Amino acid sequence: MSLDISNTDDIQNINQEKDLTIDELNQKKTQEFIEKQKQKEFQHIINVLKRQTTYDEETIKEKLIEFDNDPTKVVKHYLGIDVNKKKEEKKITTLNQGIYSEIRTLMDDAASEFRKKQEYTEYVNKVNYLRSQQLKNQQLKNQQLKQTQNKIIEPITEEPMGEEGEEPMGEEGEEPMGEEGEEPITEEPPTN
Repeated sequence: MSLDISNTDDIQNINQEKDLTIDELNQKKTQEFIEKQKQKEFQHIINVLKRQTTYDEETIKEKLIEFDNDPTKVVKHYLGIDVNKKKEEKKITTLNQGIYSEIRTLMDDAASEFRKKQEYTEYVNKVNYLRSQQLKNQQLKNQQLKQTQNKIIEPITEEPMGEEGEEPMGEEGEEPMGEEGEEPITEEPPTN
């Protein structure tokens, strides 16, 4: 069996493998296998993202690096959903803290509801007041309008006069009366 000395890389690989123990050789093979699996998985993720987005392969690689190799975040970013928003988590360490936080929450909710009711009541009262003022103003305007109409109509509706220049006549058959307590006015002057 002859070895080809022209290919020095093969010789070096063989020499290196000879120097390795069986455990080290198995570990090296396992790492190579894991790397190949990671490459396949990464390529699969890239293919999925190509189908889900309009990004090209280079953009997908950049986005995966930006979002810590999380394809869900890449798709959410593509769709315009904020991926950096974190949900607030309340951590209660003891039972006593939990009880007091619930009491505080309950009291805060009750106080805010009370404040909202007060503001609503104040608003309703203000609107009612403005409506009553508006109604009073309208009634005042109507009353003033009626008074001006009455002033215009009064001269027309005065009692009709007798013949020219005569005092108004009383009821039928009665003679016109003088002022209170005086005798009725007669047409003929008294003779002495």
